[in-house]
Amino acid sequence: PTGGPARIEVDSIELMPFASITPADLRRSGEPDLESLRRRAAHAGPVSNETLLYRVEFHLVGDPGS
Repeated sequence: PTGGPARIEVDSIELMPFASITPADLRRSGEPDLESLRRRAAHAGPVSNETLLYRVEFHLVGDPGS
């Protein structure tokens, strides 16, 4: 089952240009390709290869039922 509240713990935050996104980053994002990720990231305006984005790595903590 999905949904409901969850707790996360942030492992790292890195400011990086869109062009630095790796294939591993793309897989973890859940997007099928870079252009799909570019469209999702463009909520605040166009995203070029030089646009700075935050890469946030995190993990779930605790029991999802608590």
